[in-house]
Amino acid sequence: MKHLRGACARSGAVWPAGASWACSDGDNAAPAVTNATVGPATMVVAPAVYSDESLTIAVRGTPCWRELPAVAAVCGDHAAKVAAAFRHSGRDFLARLGGKFAIAIFDRRDASLLLAIDRIGIERIAYGQTADGLYFGTSAEEIARAPGMSAAIRLQSIYDYLFFHMVPSPTTLFQGVAKLAPASYLHYRAGTVTTGAYWRPSFTPWGAARTPALEQELLASLEQGVAASDPDDCTGAFLSGGLDSSSVAGMLARVHPPARTFSIGFGVPEFDELEYARISAKHFGSELTEYVARPQDILESFSQIARAYDEPFGNASALPALSCARLARAHGIDHLLAGDGGDELFGGNSRYAAQQVFERYTEAPQWLRRGLLEPLLRALPDSARRIDLIRRTGNYVQQANKPLPRRLEN
Repeated sequence: MKHLRGACARSGAVWPAGASWACSDGDNAAPAVTNATVGPATMVVAPAVYSDESLTIAVRGTPCWRELPAVAAVCGDHAAKVAAAFRHSGRDFLARLGGKFAIAIFDRRDASLLLAIDRIGIERIAYGQTADGLYFGTSAEEIARAPGMSAAIRLQSIYDYLFFHMVPSPTTLFQGVAKLAPASYLHYRAGTVTTGAYWRPSFTPWGAARTPALEQELLASLEQGVAASDPDDCTGAFLSGGLDSSSVAGMLARVHPPARTFSIGFGVPEFDELEYARISAKHFGSELTEYVARPQDILESFSQIARAYDEPFGNASALPALSCARLARAHGIDHLLAGDGGDELFGGNSRYAAQQVFERYTEAPQWLRRGLLEPLLRALPDSARRIDLIRRTGNYVQQANKPLPRRLEN
């Protein structure tokens, strides 16, 4: 796996002595770009590195710029644009940055380090502090194995993994190693670490009169997001037939027709979504390629997935995602788009849609809920509460009174 890696000495000096910021492919470092005061560092996957007398900057990913005049006139890569934006606005430029990115900025003027990741957390940065300085990188496991760090397992993280099927930020599987939360930054200077959020989502309720305009804005945003991935003839889309993947596949068909889509089946009717994928492919006119995974495919994938992740990850979607990536690669596709989060945003799963039933209760007049129905239910004897209709009504009221998202934990 390819990573961004780096370290910053507590004094702001080169770490270790004589180290440089370098670009590499895998573990074979290329000649150093410049003599830098942050190191050792490795940036791969279309790296962008910038360095001058005051700044050394590395950018991984593809950030999207939003109305920042200082950047408009810069004819360089992402790292050069970050340098211009940072000089103009300091850390505040992050609030106007979209897309996916992991950024490291070393400022020689005050011997400080600034790290940041994108709003959704597509890219990642883990870090660990020692008495001598700060290690950072995209792999928590590599940070845990750095000199002076302890690679001990954090027991609470094992519990978190069993409960959440992953280890939520800001913690990691390893003691003394943390990771940045989405839309957050880290500032390091003279041994002091400060973290915070540079952006927070805002949720503004709109009246029904704005619904048509919002529908058009949503479609335009989806199309813009797919177009921003720069699709070409080697780009395809994962297609399960669900809300997420169908939306992306449909927009890919509009942005770069004809869309090439790939679907994985499992040969078990309860879990096989190929029929839905075929319906979606027909609707959008995409070229669909299918593969039915065998039990042996799943078994062979476990060890590869375990090696690919630097922390435990229990979401079973990793298995079909890997199979689909292999299928796409075998057909000349090296850039595969997928959707994620659509069910949560638009209520695509039944458990999200069911919340509308509970929200109806909160819309009832308060005098009816608090003043009549709930006191009446509490006053009923146990024998009456065992009546099915009354029992169901009590459970409904109890669930409706729980705020979201706590209601979804049941």
